[in-house]
Amino acid sequence: MTAKRKLAIAWTLLPAPIILFIPAFALAGMGPCAFQYPLVMVVADALFVGMEGTALWFFAKNRPISIAPCCGLALASMMLVLTICVDLLLVTDYM
Repeated sequence: MTAKRKLAIAWTLLPAPIILFIPAFALAGMGPCAFQYPLVMVVADALFVGMEGTALWFFAKNRPISIAPCCGLALASMMLVLTICVDLLLVTDYM
């Protein structure tokens, strides 16, 4: 794969957990008191962390000297930390 293609994949993976969180939330059957299916949210959270980790790896591996990949690296790092925090909050709150 070329560097441009890897960066395109990384930019695609970066916002994917934000977009996929709402369907995962609905599939888990979130209610006011508890999950109906907590395993769905745990698996989705693990998938989201994997997506952000992959985006971070692509940005770190293929960073040419320009501002866009550096910004992507910073965003992927921030999103990885935020995703892990949200995952821990959701899982520990409802388990």
